[in-house]
Amino acid sequence: MWVRLESQRDATEVEPAKNVSPEPVLRLHRGVARREHGGETLVCVPTMIRLGTHIRLTRPEAERLFRLTDIEPVNIHTAADLDAYVARCKAHYWGRSRDTQFLHWLIDQERARLEVAA
Repeated sequence: MWVRLESQRDATEVEPAKNVSPEPVLRLHRGVARREHGGETLVCVPTMIRLGTHIRLTRPEAERLFRLTDIEPVNIHTAADLDAYVARCKAHYWGRSRDTQFLHWLIDQERARLEVAA
């Protein structure tokens, strides 16, 4: 999926670009395809694959979840499996500290991002 790049550091909080023709990619940067379109920089971000009720996390998504939680996201085949993984991660990192609340918020944000991507 091609998305507009809002900042040079991250392309996770942007919405999909519309009316983008399948022109050849202009350059690659850190393994992410980028190109210029109408004065904007667009990047190609791999998204979770969905077929009916089944899902499959792409490698970057699985790596991002692992970096965030330090728990490998394995055997995730449905949205319910993903929800169970999120609940397992939150249960592992339990508490009332601000750091724990922030980590839970980050996990929720990543889960929401995955839902929008599918």
